Amino acid sequence: MIETQGPALEAEAAYRRECAGRSFAARRAAYERRAAHARATQNPVPVARHHAMTSALHGWRLRGTGAWHAAH
Repeated sequence: MIETQGPALEAEAAYRRECAGRSFAARRAAYERRAAHARATQNPVPVARHHAMTSALHGWRLRGTGAWHAAH
């Protein structure tokens, strides 16, 4: 009985290995595409950071005059 099923079992194992290899290659390619897209969409230009005091006082200054808001 083992002699009659030997070639069939080997063929089935080879088929499943081939399917698993193709599946892995497809998943790897999809991962590489997503990683490339993520790298491309990241903002490579650093954002200019404001000084903390300037940011805090931004809403309280009157533009152009250098005068402070009356509530301050």
